[in-house]
Amino acid sequence: MNRSRSALVSVVTPAYNTAPFIRQTIQSVRSQDYPAIEHIVIDGGSTDGTVDILRDYPHLTWVSEPDRGQSHALNKGFRRARGDIVGWLNADDIYEPGAVSKAASYLQGNQSVAGVYSDCRIIDAEGELLHMHEARPFDAKSLLLSDYIPQQTVFLRRDVIDRVGDMN
Repeated sequence: MNRSRSALVSVVTPAYNTAPFIRQTIQSVRSQDYPAIEHIVIDGGSTDGTVDILRDYPHLTWVSEPDRGQSHALNKGFRRARGDIVGWLNADDIYEPGAVSKAASYLQGNQSVAGVYSDCRIIDAEGELLHMHEARPFDAKSLLLSDYIPQQTVFLRRDVIDRVGDMN
């Protein structure tokens, strides 16, 4: 990554019949203070109005077609992503203000780090806090026993996704 410019961050959002939530998800990405974000939505052929909402946002890259579930949608999105850094944000999740800039800044300043994750606010449909999930330091053995990393806070270097390959 070239530190003299802002690295492009690709945010991939898998979606299927998420009309009640996706507008808030898109707005949380759009309102980030980071200057270089591409947002890719891979919709599995929704029939609830999700596609009509996607049409309201010309800045999005999106496709709506049947898929084989969330992993397949993510893989399609990761292949379309052009960013040096990639995040995965489900269609019923939102980013806190400044989330993308904090992650990108840390990754750009720490070239040996493959990815970052953080605390996570678990909220209900009205945005009310249900639980605060506090991030634990990374430990590979613990991760094998319990998935303690909140997916919606993860940002990875593109080359990590390329080396690991498709999700299943």
